Amino acid sequence: MIIFDFDLTLVDTQPVEELRTARQWRSVMARLPERKVYDGVHELLRDLDSCGQTLAIVTKSPDMVARHFVKQYQWPIRMVLGYHQVSRRKPDPEALLVAMQRAGAEPDETLHVGD
Repeated sequence: MIIFDFDLTLVDTQPVEELRTARQWRSVMARLPERKVYDGVHELLRDLDSCGQTLAIVTKSPDMVARHFVKQYQWPIRMVLGYHQVSRRKPDPEALLVAMQRAGAEPDETLHVGD
């Protein structure tokens, strides 16, 4: 299993960081079409999926932000966990552990990719 962070790992969200910090999620969502997916991300996700990897996103943003990109680009992401799905937010490992449990993955079989 490979678990990706979302912000500043798959997508450049730096220009909306102040809005994210202020939890102005409507404004963040309104500006998502302006956000750039980093070079190579689409191909990487497709290649990993074609190799049989289970892919997930764990983010400290609401899951709706990452789900927008998963849907728009038809990324082969099977699971997105945001801060509403856990009681302890990153950097606490709760969301990573929940993702692994839901996927049936063991820690020694899991990679976490983040900024």
